[in-house]
Amino acid sequence: LMLACEEHKGKLAYFMAANSIKFRKTVVPGDQIVIEVVAGKVRSRTGSVHAKAFVDDKLVSEAELMFVLVE
Repeated sequence: LMLACEEHKGKLAYFMAANSIKFRKTVVPGDQIVIEVVAGKVRSRTGSVHAKAFVDDKLVSEAELMFVLVE
């Protein structure tokens, strides 16, 4: 959604870092993972999101992901 904004048109988002990572349950081959992402802080070129991963509606992992926007 952030890249859809007019001010970020034509830019790419590159993964920069992952913080506060928590693995809560084991995920095995065949599990369907649903990832929910909520936008966090956004500055001129960097930003963060909080991501949660679910299997069968149970939280299996979460982290804060950082990214940088480049031309």
